[in-house]
Amino acid sequence: MQAEQKIFKDDGIKITDQGECLLGSVIGTESFREQYIKNKVESWVQDLQSLSKYAQDDPQAVYSAFTKG
Repeated sequence: MQAEQKIFKDDGIKITDQGECLLGSVIGTESFREQYIKNKVESWVQDLQSLSKYAQDDPQAVYSAFTKG
């Protein structure tokens, strides 16, 4: 445990040397940014795959959910 982590362990302050997402932007090491973006894209792909299942039966509802949701 690093000195900073020992000092702030009881205050609920998270200390990281990898990175963090702040106001929708990811800051940190290159590997942290790459992993964050990879996870984000995978989430979008899953959402689109889920929507595409319903689009066959009700394309207007899916379009509305995609553009408004």
